[in-house]
Amino acid sequence: MSDELTQPVTWVGVDISKKKFDVFLERANGRGKSKVFSNNAAGVAQLLTWGQAQGLDWTRTGVCLEATGPYGTLLARTLHEAGVVIAIENPARIQAFARTLGVRVKTDKADAQWIARYAKQHPPRRWQPPSAQEERLQALVGRLDDLIVMRTMEMARAQQLTGEALASVTNILKALEEEIERLRAAICHHIDQDPTLRQPAQLLGSIPGMGQETISRVLAHLGTLTRFENVRQLVAFVGLNPRVRQSGQWIGTSPISKQGSSAIRRALYMPALVAKRYNPILRDFAERLAANGKRPKQIVVAIMRKLLHMMWGILKSGRPFDPAMGLQG
Repeated sequence: MSDELTQPVTWVGVDISKKKFDVFLERANGRGKSKVFSNNAAGVAQLLTWGQAQGLDWTRTGVCLEATGPYGTLLARTLHEAGVVIAIENPARIQAFARTLGVRVKTDKADAQWIARYAKQHPPRRWQPPSAQEERLQALVGRLDDLIVMRTMEMARAQQLTGEALASVTNILKALEEEIERLRAAICHHIDQDPTLRQPAQLLGSIPGMGQETISRVLAHLGTLTRFENVRQLVAFVGLNPRVRQSGQWIGTSPISKQGSSAIRRALYMPALVAKRYNPILRDFAERLAANGKRPKQIVVAIMRKLLHMMWGILKSGRPFDPAMGLQG
């Protein structure tokens, strides 16, 4: 089957959250049916049974859900292994589709319905599960992020404790530091040993301001960008595209949409600050924005967006960063 889902008989839209997922079954006649399932293995099995009871042929059904980080992993992989065609779409695209139709209702049930109708009218690309190497990188990076959060919490506690309680926190901090360093080394080794990751990592490392941890997060959450057709899709997926705010004759400022991967936005923030000082192209770009009256936060967001453009161009061309090429777009 090709990447494009051209003629699925039926579309099922899924709005997923940490504990549950809402399903809307879109039939050919435009009518549909909704149901809620627990977001666990039992819930996915119930979905398959329920679909069969509704007369679904799962081999001829498209299931579409939004990219929502880890919450949809179990559902997508289980359905894929059961032979169901899965599509994981950028939330910004689905929300833009709903806005064009004047949708004002915002509930999980309604979202599932619009996901199904979006997929029916705009067949998305078929999702393929990550390779074992990609999954391991995602797991390592996710665990590293968890430990960094735990370390921050323990450091905050240490400021308020004394005596035995402080000694306990100190012991935990020492263990966390050791495990954080072990994971960082494991991530570097994993990338270095995998040719499909090593070359993109080297290319990304040629961009001033891009350190090893940022590179590992980019590769873990975005891969080598092959799933994106153009850089606009990449920017929207990360949630750095402007959000339209318009009412009558009034048009407000356009903050970023914040739809998509918050993990990548966090990962790009510090590199943007570094690039603002040390990347010659982005330093000049930041100075022009400041001269035009842009606020510091707006400048950092713009640099984050330009970093994505640079990543896209470098990975697509296979050539390292060259300051002589200037900044496009």
